[in-house]
Amino acid sequence: MDAHPSAAYEVGRVIGMIMVPIVLFILFAAYSASLYLLGRSRHVGGPGLAATIKVMQNGLGLVQLVAIAEALALAEAVGVDPRLFVEAISGCDGMADTPLFRQRAPRMLQGDAAPEAFLEIAAKDIALAHELADASATTLPLLATAHAAFAAAVAQGLARRDTSAVAVAVHRLSRARPAAPQA
Repeated sequence: MDAHPSAAYEVGRVIGMIMVPIVLFILFAAYSASLYLLGRSRHVGGPGLAATIKVMQNGLGLVQLVAIAEALALAEAVGVDPRLFVEAISGCDGMADTPLFRQRAPRMLQGDAAPEAFLEIAAKDIALAHELADASATTLPLLATAHAAFAAAVAQGLARRDTSAVAVAVHRLSRARPAAPQA
């Protein structure tokens, strides 16, 4: 026990002075990488503008989701195996080969995929986008159709399933033909 207690304290203090900045740097780097994975951040303007843009972004994505479901229903209706359709589109670099298509079309084919995002939340989001269009007196037929598809999915008891279950509702709606007008 030749070392004096104050010497041990001094060694610990020096090590701490060296290690704390290194640990903080590592934590900051990990935090920054996590934020990058969540998406980019951008200042878009005054109060409420970011929320409006988020509602519009959700609406656009959910319209795309319904369009994917419709394409799968059409593939089946015309005798194209929906799995073959998804394989042909995925990775072809065509305009339909989007990240959303590559992620959600296979989940739609799975049927009862484990929820990554609940359909009821998507139904709420598309309703907000539809309300935004109504409030601005803007007629948006694709948004209205997507809103109706998600409302139908909720009415069919699919609310707690994955958003890809909107394909079930779209498939059912695509098979429901209105009766011919009577003469």
